[in-house]
Amino acid sequence: MSRFPNKSIGLVLLLVFGILRPAGAEPAGLSSDDLYRLARENSSAILILDTDEARARHKVQAAKSMKYPSLSYSGSYSFLALPPEGVTLQPGELGTIPDLDGPGPATEIPLPAAETVVVEDTGHNYFTLGLTFTQPLYTWGKLNRAVRAAEAGERISAAALEGGQALLRAELNTMLYSLAMLDAMEEVLFQQEKIVPRLENITEKGVAEGFLLDGELLEARILSRQVALARLELENRRQGLLDRLEDLTGLESLTPGQLILPAPEEDRPLPEQTVLLARLSRNTDLKQLTAVKEAQQELLEAASRNKSGLPDMGFQFSLEYARDSLPWMEDDWTSGFSATATLSLQGNVGGKNRAEWEIARDDETRAALQYNEALLALQNELKSALRERKLLELKMETEDIVGEKLAREADIKRNEWLSGTVGEEEYLKKELELYQSSLTYKSYWIDYHNLTERIIYLTGGGL
Repeated sequence: MSRFPNKSIGLVLLLVFGILRPAGAEPAGLSSDDLYRLARENSSAILILDTDEARARHKVQAAKSMKYPSLSYSGSYSFLALPPEGVTLQPGELGTIPDLDGPGPATEIPLPAAETVVVEDTGHNYFTLGLTFTQPLYTWGKLNRAVRAAEAGERISAAALEGGQALLRAELNTMLYSLAMLDAMEEVLFQQEKIVPRLENITEKGVAEGFLLDGELLEARILSRQVALARLELENRRQGLLDRLEDLTGLESLTPGQLILPAPEEDRPLPEQTVLLARLSRNTDLKQLTAVKEAQQELLEAASRNKSGLPDMGFQFSLEYARDSLPWMEDDWTSGFSATATLSLQGNVGGKNRAEWEIARDDETRAALQYNEALLALQNELKSALRERKLLELKMETEDIVGEKLAREADIKRNEWLSGTVGEEEYLKKELELYQSSLTYKSYWIDYHNLTERIIYLTGGGL
């Protein structure tokens, strides 16, 4: 059973529809873009980076929301097992005062004059409700810097995702090109495999008849084993690439015939070294470190504001209700409500703020040093890759000349063999040398292409 049935079905559909294409259409198979889509969906690392980017985007939204008004509410219910009793004053309980305004003799007026409820009896139920509106007014730019720091964090995550995707694309391109070149090398190897049995047979007869020395036979056998070893190495290398493709995409039992492979020996010109060095700023690792520097600078500025002890200013309006029944259960629904408007200043003074500022300053310095170190390392890696690429160009040019020379020598040996001047084994050996030179040349091309992909990745792609 397929590890990823939906992708296996997708592969079948791609191949089926490819078969049904009209004559002259593109060949059926999985293109680099098809494999990239499957690999991206199957990559846990890329999916994690997707999640990190979304998380960073949400942090920006949260930082921005701190600048705007907020509305909060609360509510509670309590059951009072022993509720406090109310307070009621009876007439005269507080004493009396003389009535000096009366027409007759002075009389005493009771206090209070009538029964007065000071505090009503409290029931077993007690409800509280609250609604609070809060608006920051002035924070010395700290909230704006928090937003910019969060936006820098979003750029860090975006650059990490971009780098992960670019690296995946580069790996797929190198594998597809290597498979294409291995197919071309197999054609050359097939020609060698047709020659070595003939060469062994001729040398065996020559030794038996006394025309050739035993060393000639041993040399023929060595050449035969070398061709067999080259075949095994080629198959192992190809299967390793296919296994890696299966791991990346989740597909199974891939064969080169199911893939659309690029044209082998296709050069990709690059700009001059100075141009490439200038493009290093597009490198995704440097993009991340640049955003880290920007975030640390914003955090350092915010910490500087805190260190200065400058207070933040804010406004708060609260509406509260506290009674033994809910408002809609009261005849007078406004009873129990209270409203409060507050203008507040808040700041901190002390060693903690300075310590946080010093930590932020150290983090900002560290981010700048990390960027400089990464830039220097990338510059050295790029220069080294360009030197190695130049060396491979020279090796390929040299091997091309060697191949031309061997081709001429093979033609001469063939004519000499046909004229009876030399034995056929001399011509066959020269043919094997010519094919071996072709294999060496093509192996250089694999290294050359892969190195070019690496340079493109280092410089941010798009070359």
